Amino acid sequence: MKKNQILLICVLSLVISLFSFQNSVTKASQEALDKRLKKFRKMKTRSCNEAAMEEVVEIVDSLLTRRAQVIKTSPISKPPIPPKPSAPSVTLPDDSTPVGPIIKN
Repeated sequence: MKKNQILLICVLSLVISLFSFQNSVTKASQEALDKRLKKFRKMKTRSCNEAAMEEVVEIVDSLLTRRAQVIKTSPISKPPIPPKPSAPSVTLPDDSTPVGPIIKN
């Protein structure tokens, strides 16, 4: 049992040491990674903006609906009905000619 544990520890240390001496990241792979990160950030920003716009539209719609309800039920919002104007005074013409047909047969 002890031999198996010692062998396992040796194998694990060998594997860890092999992975620890890897070459550094190449320039091409770094550029590809940067490109993918830039694309991810752009997509994430777009989705966050869309979610924020949906939430804002919902809030504005509810505020406008509530405002319309308040204005509709408010007694101050409707002006009172104006009084009817008085009848105008009519002056009759001084013409004393009799009324007759315009075209004579």
